[in-house]
Amino acid sequence: MRALQAIDKRNAGEPIETPKFTRGSQRATVATGTLRDAVKGWQKERQRPAGTLHEYERAVEMFIELHGDLSVAEIKKSHARKFREAVQQVPQRRIGALRGAKLPEMSEWGQKHPSIPKVSAGTVNKQLGALQAIAGWAEQNGLLPEDTPWSNPFAKMKVREEQSERTSFETAELKLLFAAPVFTKHEYPQGARGPAAFWLPLLALFTGARQAELAGLTVGNVQPDEETTAPLMYITSEASRGKRLKTASSQRVTSCSTNSTASWSAADTASFVMRTTVTSTFAANARVSG
Repeated sequence: MRALQAIDKRNAGEPIETPKFTRGSQRATVATGTLRDAVKGWQKERQRPAGTLHEYERAVEMFIELHGDLSVAEIKKSHARKFREAVQQVPQRRIGALRGAKLPEMSEWGQKHPSIPKVSAGTVNKQLGALQAIAGWAEQNGLLPEDTPWSNPFAKMKVREEQSERTSFETAELKLLFAAPVFTKHEYPQGARGPAAFWLPLLALFTGARQAELAGLTVGNVQPDEETTAPLMYITSEASRGKRLKTASSQRVTSCSTNSTASWSAADTASFVMRTTVTSTFAANARVSG
């Protein structure tokens, strides 16, 4: 009613004071989730390997130790940068009081001892990658208000890693390795899980597969090709056995034919290979694990 009266007076030429503008609350009316909320939701989404769970939880807790449990919407690039710089100062070996220290204390100690070796760039990038994944999960699963402009603060924050110094084995090194009693006399070392000590190195040499991929194989993973009957090795994930691969593209089928064995014998890397048919023996007798 007052507004209508004021309009009539203004139209009649009377001076009317302009009402003061009042800005609404700057805070979003929709509750936002914190980084800890996000990692808990991420854990519940589906079953994940224990090592991955620990790695991601650790990254989140370290971030919280430095900045507090911020809502994901509040995290800025500056927070990510300071976290990266703090982790870069963490000593590689943490003994004594450092074993239970939080990130700020470990980083401060590292700064005071510049000559002490620090964690590798790969370790730093693992922490940043975990946080990027959790923050991205939060955005995709509604832990941020829909009208909030946001970009992942942990994106493009990784540090450059040094090129790996690993090189291929030389023939002389392979001869020395496969001259061990486990290969020449089938004397399995204690704790080697029997034939796995013999077959895993051979399969790694022939296939180039990762250690974890080979260790998860069973006899059932070797099947003959329907057209050629050549033995094939199926490297796949099996959720029922808790067996997972590093990436989705890691699922593949690789040949384990005797051609590999023949070429290795020709190189004279181990004399016993000349008397061994890898695929038939493996398929018939060996059980790598599980």
